[in-house]
Amino acid sequence: IFGHLTQADLLSLARTNRATYEFLRLRKAAVYWERARDNTGDLPPCPPWRSEMKFASFINDMWCERCFRVDDHSRIPMWEFDSRYCSDCAASQ
Repeated sequence: IFGHLTQADLLSLARTNRATYEFLRLRKAAVYWERARDNTGDLPPCPPWRSEMKFASFINDMWCERCFRVDDHSRIPMWEFDSRYCSDCAASQ
């Protein structure tokens, strides 16, 4: 079943309870995240410094990585900096 989900679906599933989260964050579960990335569409490969789960969070979550606020600026990942910031936090960087 996991192999047919998108990244957003798998991320939502991981956040349903502690046991599922712990299972999906294991290194051996990376294959499920890779398949979910393939099912999602045209996404770049996961960078080596991020886990597949963290990469899915980076792609799908819309909040600032610093203050957790959501605004129009934080909805767009800053690929060149490998981060996602709201307009206030981006200005203070």
